[in-house]
Amino acid sequence: MCNGRGLATYSTQCPAGFYCPDPSRPDIQTGCPAGSFCPQGSLNPTKCASGTYQPYMYQATCLDCPLGFVCSQTDTSFALVCPQGMYCPAKTETPKPCPIGTYNPVWGLSTLTQCFSCLEGYYCASVGLAAPSGKCAAGYFCKSGATTATPAVGPKSGPCNPGYYCPEGTPIQVPCPVGTSSDTALNTGVA
Repeated sequence: MCNGRGLATYSTQCPAGFYCPDPSRPDIQTGCPAGSFCPQGSLNPTKCASGTYQPYMYQATCLDCPLGFVCSQTDTSFALVCPQGMYCPAKTETPKPCPIGTYNPVWGLSTLTQCFSCLEGYYCASVGLAAPSGKCAAGYFCKSGATTATPAVGPKSGPCNPGYYCPEGTPIQVPCPVGTSSDTALNTGVA
C-alpha cells in the first residue's frame, strides 16, 4: 500500500495480527498463527511466552493463562484444565502439586487452599495425589491430614495406646470393651 505519489517504497508497516517477512513489502502479509502473536510491524510470528496462550489466528497479543488452567510451552495455542492432584494459579506453565498430607480428586483447582486434607482413617504420603495413598495401618489411628500409615505419636494421629484397639483405617482409638483390658500398645482388635 503506497501513501502518496511517486514513492519508491511502501510507507506503512505490516498490520497487527499479521507478519510480513519482507520489510520492504508490507503488502505481502501472512496471518499470525494460533499460539503466537504479531504486533504491528512483525517480520515473523512470536511464540507466546510462559504462562500465556493464544487460541486464535490473526492476534497481536497473547492471553494470560486463566486460574485453574495450565499453559504449556509445548503448545501455546490452548490452555488445559489443571489436572487432579495439582493446582494452577493464573499464568501457570507447570502445575503445582498438592503437598504431602493432602490430595485433590477434581480438575481445575487454582489455589493451594483448595487441596483436600487427607481423609480421616487414611494417609497421603506424597505430593500430587489424586486420592489418598491408603488406609491407616491396623494398630494406628489417623486423623485428617496423616502422612504415613504408621504415624508417630502426635495430637492427630499415632500408635494405639494400651486399653484401646485400632482396626485398619480407623480415625480414633476404640476403647477395649467392658470386661476386657490390654496393657500393650498397637492393639489391632478384640481377641
